[in-house]
Amino acid sequence: MLATVLTSTLGGAKPEAVFLKARQALVEDSSPLGLAAAIKTLKSAQEACSVDKEADAPLRRVLNQTLSGYERRHELATVVPQPKSKLLKAQKKAEKKVKSMREDMDGDELQSNPTPSTSPGCP
Repeated sequence: MLATVLTSTLGGAKPEAVFLKARQALVEDSSPLGLAAAIKTLKSAQEACSVDKEADAPLRRVLNQTLSGYERRHELATVVPQPKSKLLKAQKKAEKKVKSMREDMDGDELQSNPTPSTSPGCP
């Protein structure tokens, strides 16, 4: 049944053509707009599916998984990451430590040949 519905939706094409059409929309424009077009194609095929036919279950499952993946990809592409306050505080603290260490190291000269200690009990 799903194959028949998809065939009628796509104008007589094979059911797999809906995946090709969605993929082509994504290849043509990999921006969130291209993803939205691919999602629209998959959703229209999903809405055309009948849920009562067991014969179409594998194809419907693949369609649902593909749609979920495209929706997740769209979500990740459009979300704006928020700055994390803890990370910003840690960064400032680390920068202060680096600055302090550089100031300490500027005046110190490192010894190239340290003299061995002559404490009793050491050979």
